[in-house]
Amino acid sequence: MLEQRKKFFLNLASVFIGIFTALAVLSLAELITRLSTNIIFLGNSSDLFSPARYAGSRGNTPNIRAISFGEAVFTDEMGFRIPSAEYRYPKDAVDRVLILGDSIAFGPGVLEQKTFVGLLRSAKPDWAIFNSSVIGYDLNDYLNVSKTLLKSQRYRLAILVLCLNDISWVSAQLLDASPTVHGATANTSSPDAAAIAQAYTNKNLASSSIIEQLRSLSMVTTANDWLRTHSKLYLYLKDVITDPSARYFLADYREYEDNIDSKLDPLLKIADEFRNAGVPFLIVISPYEYQLREQDQNDAARQQPADVMLPQKKIKAFLSSHDINALDPVDFFQSRAGGRTASLFLPYDPMHFSETGHSLMFKFLERYINMQVPSLPEHP
Repeated sequence: MLEQRKKFFLNLASVFIGIFTALAVLSLAELITRLSTNIIFLGNSSDLFSPARYAGSRGNTPNIRAISFGEAVFTDEMGFRIPSAEYRYPKDAVDRVLILGDSIAFGPGVLEQKTFVGLLRSAKPDWAIFNSSVIGYDLNDYLNVSKTLLKSQRYRLAILVLCLNDISWVSAQLLDASPTVHGATANTSSPDAAAIAQAYTNKNLASSSIIEQLRSLSMVTTANDWLRTHSKLYLYLKDVITDPSARYFLADYREYEDNIDSKLDPLLKIADEFRNAGVPFLIVISPYEYQLREQDQNDAARQQPADVMLPQKKIKAFLSSHDINALDPVDFFQSRAGGRTASLFLPYDPMHFSETGHSLMFKFLERYINMQVPSLPEHP
């Protein structure tokens, strides 16, 4: 009997020692990862968003300080992102510029002053620049925002920074799948995480279907949500193993393989809203990190499309057929990245710009804005 107890306690001690050793190794690996990489935590404060602010579309909560991808963000009384709580727009500004967009233009993970909108503010201190961008928006949200704002506000110029996933509710709703990580306000009309994962799986993405199927498991989703905001080691391993830049692009690319006219139709309605209001409207198509990579850097096992620029070509062809111009900064970015296109984006991120990427987007936009704004007619 004594021998059995001794054996039991020895086994129990071995288990605790094993667990302690494993935790110590993981803690050390976590510390090394935090000290040696520039990976940032993902997710947004749960109170960043408010429901139904624009005809059914959620918006940013007004007058709030929140966290987005580890960076402090501030909003004004309209819920627009601003540099700080003390920021005030220039009084009696003639040049009022409206920025429309999703997380690309919102600039998560980057100090506002370092985003392309913030850099534009610094370059044009006499302009009133309103950044209405909201994380997770799609084309229908832009339409709702445009209709709402144009009822009471006047602008000299409106710029829509278009993300390739804006035509699909699937990509946009992925940001809403977890209220814990993404801070999304509950929306009973939105599909849940399982439905979103199934939608991606139905695209026959052999390389990513297992990952997307795992998203439908609540236990896996909960664990993923917690780890995304607490463990940089987890983010590093996940990024290296799964290559999210490729995975997200290839998922969204499938949306452009068939006829997409109906998906792009809201762009025509948005353009009409600004045309009827007499506001010049500029569309800028933001690229994915995967599209800017050197050809030999792409993973052939992921069945790279023959033309990674197909989405931009289809968008531009559609808009051109309706006499709407769209700017494509791909060549501008590639020619100035010096072969280090990944540096233009947040670490292992599919689409969100780093400080370097925001700086390039600012330089790209600045020359077009300088040509547009001086020649715009004054509002009556």
